[in-house]
Parts: sequence; structure tokens; C-alpha cells
Amino acid sequence: METSIIAMLVAIVGGSLTVVYLFSYLRKKEKVKLRNAALTFIASVVLFFTLVTVAANQYPDALPKKEVVLIAAREASLGGILLRLYADSTFELGNNRRVTSTGVYNLNVDTLVITTTDNSKLLKDISQTSFIIEEENLVEVNNTGIKFLEIHENRLK
Repeated sequence: METSIIAMLVAIVGGSLTVVYLFSYLRKKEKVKLRNAALTFIASVVLFFTLVTVAANQYPDALPKKEVVLIAAREASLGGILLRLYADSTFELGNNRRVTSTGVYNLNVDTLVITTTDNSKLLKDISQTSFIIEEENLVEVNNTGIKFLEIHENRLK
């Protein structure tokens, strides 16, 4: 089940239990019922916000997006490789679950050069590589281990 759905269920169940304990307190005037209402409310709020934070980290695509101009990927048994180029000349390289390196790219006719700007490396301790853009593939010029990526979306100018 998706994390955001679970978070909503926690909010509904926690809110309902809080209301039940509050009504029970009002009817019987037992302090235990009031304490249970407070604990249920606090636990529900903490769990809800924890699940929302986990969902935001687990699904970064749900966050505001930059304009994507190229998506290229290669699937593999150990996660594959995913390259996203953005309109602001930045890129993200990683797999479907997480980004492993970021940086800038430069396009010169049919050659794409990507360079990391953070302390991360692309593959094999290399911080820069280049690709030749073919019809439906990016073919790596120097062999860092990426080799080729299949282009899924291309709006490069």
C-alpha cells in the first residue's frame, strides 16, 4: 500500500479514536479517557507527519519538478542507470530509486558532455564523460561503464 494512503488512514483512525475517547471522557469523567485521547492524538500526529516525510523522500517525483529535456535509461538486474537532463543545463544520474550524482551538461552538435559539480562521481571515480547522440541512444565515447543509454524522451534544442 502506498505510504500516503497509509498516512491518511492513520489520520482518520487516530482522529476517530481521539473523538471517541473525548466523548467517553465527557460521559464518565474518567481522567484515563482524557489521557487516552491526548496520547492517541499525539501519536496520530507524529505518525502522520513521519509517514508524509517518508513518502516525500521515497517518491521524489512527487516534489516540484524542473523542466526535463531528456530522459535516457538502461535497465539492468542491479537497478540500471537513469539520466535526466533539465532545461537549466543540469543533470541527475542514478537509478529509479535514487540520484547518485548531479552536475551540469554541455551540448555541442551531437555530443553531450556531463560533468559532476558535487563531490560525487559518475562511475569508476570519473567526474566527466561524453556521449554521442544517435537516433534513439546515447552512446558513451569513453568507457566509464555506462556504455549506452536508450533515449525515452528528447526535447533538446
